[in-house]
Amino acid sequence: MSNSRPLAYDRVNLFGPTPINMNIAGNAQIFALNDGETKFMPTSIVLENAYVRGTQSTSAVVVADNGITGQNVSASVTLSTSLDEQDYSNVAALVANPVPVITGKEVSIVSVARSANIATVIISSAITGAVAGDIVSIEGAGEFNADKVVLSNVSTTTLNYINVGVDVATTSATLAKVVYGNVLRLKKTTLGKGRLTTNRSRTNGVATLTSLAHGLNVGDTISVVGVSGTGYNTASAEITAVTTTTVSYVNAGANEGTTSDTTGNFGALFVNAYVVGIYY
Repeated sequence: MSNSRPLAYDRVNLFGPTPINMNIAGNAQIFALNDGETKFMPTSIVLENAYVRGTQSTSAVVVADNGITGQNVSASVTLSTSLDEQDYSNVAALVANPVPVITGKEVSIVSVARSANIATVIISSAITGAVAGDIVSIEGAGEFNADKVVLSNVSTTTLNYINVGVDVATTSATLAKVVYGNVLRLKKTTLGKGRLTTNRSRTNGVATLTSLAHGLNVGDTISVVGVSGTGYNTASAEITAVTTTTVSYVNAGANEGTTSDTTGNFGALFVNAYVVGIYY
């Protein structure tokens, strides 16, 4: 979600709901500012338990930041793992004063290069805390420009990101810049996990996973993650049959007899993120 600067009489804004699956890898960008002048001062961040099914084996832990690791806007919050605890929410408390303002910060680019569709950008000074997975924009660098791109690698003053094109030797780019800090991101510091699997099987396009008692029902929608067999994992599957310790769902693939599998998990923990704050 992205908004330009609002009118003076509309400086208090609500962003959301932003739906987030807490059991699937990947951080969530709640909003991004369009320009370098706009600033956003968050006043509250609330995570509504929108869809919760089954028993979580690992609680999800998240923190809100400005797209750069460690530049936090909120304290860490651990999301509830109780069975079907819908109609509840978790408040991500803001960090102790002073709370960072979401706004674009800049660092100049020294040079750019590209090899095998990976851009290498050398910057004049390091971005404190930046690591792979963080979000920046590249501006004034021509074909290397990228808006809110996710970094694939960071090494002090070297940034890498996917940038499709022909190889380019190291080229001076002293008029270009990296812009960062102008997004609000929910970073999953600990990925949630549903009920852990013990076995898997598949018969005629229906997969069955075995676990301890899970508390799920026919018709529930779950995510299946980390199962080692081919094709079992899915972000969304509707349960078609259950016993106390098994769930079944439609899943195309070769038949497979009951096989030990202790790497997977299944369940559902979806939240809606809401952020209130002041533009100026």
